[in-house]
Amino acid sequence: MQALGISDLLTSLRNRRQNSFLNSELNRLTLEISSGKRSDAINNSSTNVSKISSLQNSISLLGSYQETADTLALEQKIKSDAVETIASSVEGLGASLLSSTFGGFAVLDPLLKDAETLFDSSIGLLNTRVGEKYVFSGENSTTPPLASSDDIIIELQTTTLGITDPTLFWNSVDEWFTQTGNGFDSFAYQGGQGQQTKISVASTVSVDDGALADSSAFRETLRDLSVILLVDTGYFGGSDVDKLQLIEKASTSLISSQKKLVEVGADIGRLQSLIEAANAANAAEDFSIKKALNEITNVDVFEAASELESIQTQLESLYLVTAKTSRLSLSQYLR
Repeated sequence: MQALGISDLLTSLRNRRQNSFLNSELNRLTLEISSGKRSDAINNSSTNVSKISSLQNSISLLGSYQETADTLALEQKIKSDAVETIASSVEGLGASLLSSTFGGFAVLDPLLKDAETLFDSSIGLLNTRVGEKYVFSGENSTTPPLASSDDIIIELQTTTLGITDPTLFWNSVDEWFTQTGNGFDSFAYQGGQGQQTKISVASTVSVDDGALADSSAFRETLRDLSVILLVDTGYFGGSDVDKLQLIEKASTSLISSQKKLVEVGADIGRLQSLIEAANAANAAEDFSIKKALNEITNVDVFEAASELESIQTQLESLYLVTAKTSRLSLSQYLR
């Protein structure tokens, strides 16, 4: 029978405590090496709860900025493509119509049909939607910014009913599109009004939604195309000379409208550059913050591995001591 003295009992208790501690450390280090993260980062004496929380909140906020900026960048890309398509089509059509007015309707007819097609496609492009948002509608983004091309033409027919003088006809259509509060504002345009809400894409950068379908460039382009369409469809009842006068005026105006469309495209391009710069700044800040957070929460794998090896050596030594102690007999104790 084995017997232990008081000192041996104390040694045994001390060994058990040491064994428990070493096993706990062994488990901790194994977990840290496998995960790469400190298991007690928040409670570690070298860290700070509020600092970690602040860093994590900053990362979350930057992620929100990034998501907003990415969405806005996509919308501006769609806008840019739409404006570029309209502008390039208008440029070619305006010049072709103007140079063909001297050849009469036999030469003009195919080009007049192109104007009708472009009027319809331009409204379709301005009514482009990304997801649930109509990109040219501003704050009222769940509604198409423009009424359909058919509905607009019907309204213009009502507005110009009975007018056979080319100047009066042009003025009537022009006022419908460009005069504040007139037909375009009250009927055709259904998007947001007034100052657009600023959208934050970085901590110090806020931008608006860019060009809307009610900009003067779009109004004037649609005005010019609608005049040509009304002449081509026979709605304007003036003489052929009067019709050619209207087509010439609308063609000349189209060339000017195209220049305004190019300016709208340039404004969108500047907005895209601003968003891109904000994204780059966000990415740099995000990297810096994550690096700081990792310095707090990440474990040094090599240091942890060395510590793990030391713990294993201590455990092995403890097992040897425990084994020797447990084999002591009364006679061995009395010697």
